[in-house]
Formats: sequence, C-alpha cells, structure tokens
Amino acid sequence: MLAIFNREVKRLLKQPKVIFSTFLVPCVLILLMMWVFMSGVLSHEKKALAIVTKDRAYVEKFLAVNEEFDGVLIYTEETEELKKLYDNGKTDVMLVLDLEEKSAEVRYDATKLKSGDNLLLSQQLVRELAMYCSSEDLYQNYIEQNPEIVRLDTASEKDIWEQNLTSLIGIFSMIFVFLVGQPMTTFSIDAYAGEKERGSYDSIRLAGIDIWKFLIGKILFVTAIGLIGGALQIVCALCGLAYFSPEMNVLKYVGNPVIFWSTVVIACGISLMILVTVMVYLSTYFDTVKDAGMYASLGTIAFTALTQISAISSSPLWSYIPFANLSEMLLKSATGNLEISKLLISSVLGITVVVILIFLSVKQLEQKEQ
Repeated sequence: MLAIFNREVKRLLKQPKVIFSTFLVPCVLILLMMWVFMSGVLSHEKKALAIVTKDRAYVEKFLAVNEEFDGVLIYTEETEELKKLYDNGKTDVMLVLDLEEKSAEVRYDATKLKSGDNLLLSQQLVRELAMYCSSEDLYQNYIEQNPEIVRLDTASEKDIWEQNLTSLIGIFSMIFVFLVGQPMTTFSIDAYAGEKERGSYDSIRLAGIDIWKFLIGKILFVTAIGLIGGALQIVCALCGLAYFSPEMNVLKYVGNPVIFWSTVVIACGISLMILVTVMVYLSTYFDTVKDAGMYASLGTIAFTALTQISAISSSPLWSYIPFANLSEMLLKSATGNLEISKLLISSVLGITVVVILIFLSVKQLEQKEQ
C-alpha cells in the first residue's frame, strides 16, 4: 500500500507538466475569475457613496470599527461641495441619516448611477448601523422609502453572517469542486486502466503486491492530491478576496475557526475519497484510458452537481448524505450551527461507501485475473 503511494508520488514528481496543470493552473484560474468577478461584476466605487448626517461623530465612530466602509464621504449638511460632486457624477448615491428620528433616506439619479452595488453598499451600511444603534426602526424606515433596493431579513447579526457566507459559498464552491474534481477523476480513471494500458499492472502484481493494497495506495494518493489542490485553491481565494475586495473580510464571519477548518478537512476528505473510489471502481472495467476517459469528465460534472444538492433541496435527508451535504456542512460549521451528530453520521456512511466500493473493485479485478 505505501509502496504504491510512494511509487505514485515519484511518478508525479517526474512529470512537471502534470504538476503544473493539477496544482498551479486551477489556482491561476481562480485568481483570474476573482479578478473579473470582483473588479468587474462586483466593482465597488467606495467614494460614490456619501452620507449626510447631523450625527457625524457617531457615524464616524461606527465606520472606524467597520473597515468595509472605509472611504465613504461624510457631511453634516448638503454643502455646495457635495452637490458639485453629485452633479459631476463623483458620488452617485447620497444617504441622508437622522439617527435621532430613526430615519434613513437614499437619493440617487438612475441616469447617473454607475453601479447598482452602491445601492447595496448603502443598504448594508444602514443595516449594520441600525444594529449598532440597536434600532430596527432605522432600517425599516429606510427599506419602506426605497423599495428598489434588495430587501434582506436582518433579524440578527447571525443572520447577516449566514447571508454573507451563503453568498460567498454559493459563488465559489462549485468552482472549487469542479477545479479539484477534474484532475482527481483523471488520476482515478488512470488507476487501473492506465496501469493496464502501460503494461505495468502485471508487473505490480508479480512483485507480490495484493490487489487491495494496490487499490488503497492509489485511492490515498489521489485523495491526497485533491486535498493539497483544494488547500492551495482556498489559500488563493482568500488572498484574492484580501487583494481584490478587502472589504469582504470573510474570516470575520467564521464563528469558531477550529470547528470550521476541522469540518472542511473531514467533510471534504470523505467526499473526495468517495469520488475517487467510485472512479477507481469504474476504472476496473476498462483496459485503456481512452475508453474510460469520457467517464472522467462525466464524473467531474456529476460530483459538482451532487455536492450542491443539500443547498438547493428542502429535504432534511440530504443533511446526512456524505458528498451531497458538503456545502451545507461548510456553511453551518462557519456560522456555528453545525450539528456534530450529522457530521458523524455522514462520516460513517461515507467510510462505509468507500469500504464497499474498494471491496467491489477487488472482486472485479480478481475476476479479471482468473
């Protein structure tokens, strides 16, 4: 088993092109996509939002502890300078706050509005300022005056954490899953079919390595590849967020980092191992990589789709199904709502599936050798 694992590592180190395409290309793609997404689709022009309020000192104190609003202009009254900026399009959203009257009014000219994100930014500011002031009326009055702006439930700060994390996970999780799954399915399909095609499988067996050791060694190697690739991509994504959109400090939404990262390792590790064992099992039915290659792409697409089921389905059953509950587990662990029992049950089910698939793969190869 370890001999097969070491053999695969040495074989990988001799193929710099494979290392580049497996580890570096996905990271570059993530940074490119984040650059397009953050710089284009979600571009934030901070100084396009101005606040007019008599409670300037209080608002400045709030902004000082909320770095995501850094750069917002503050005025005590509508000065000529502000009107000039507004007329010239330098600031396209004006937020008029009266904390004493618990009112918030947004002013903007739709013909001059450069980015709808500035409306969302003003909404976020009022939403969090209302909680900072312990005043729900402030936010409610603001929403009633501006029905064009997206409405969100702001019952508690915890809800806001979940909304931000849900948005981020929804945007990037499928990208991560696809970029991690594609090389893994390719390696997995090659596990038996590739060795058979190259004529090395028979040599491995003649060297006295049992079938189950051969398969487990392959599965551990490919799973390790997936975990390393996923870790690199997460690091790149966090660096990308910090660089392209520093106001989106995602780590501040994570309740317990130890529980979150432990869940990431456990849930992702088991999910990846299931994917690998399924593809290795399929590999045992083919003698050439060409014949099995189509299943690698199909496996990646299926893997990507299945990991999102719990996020789009209302059935609580998916919360216990490994692989399908991946996005839900990550979200709940980040927001402090993780149910350990569900994680344990899904882990046991996942390990059981892996063991069964390994047993079936061994039986399949034994039949082929007879």
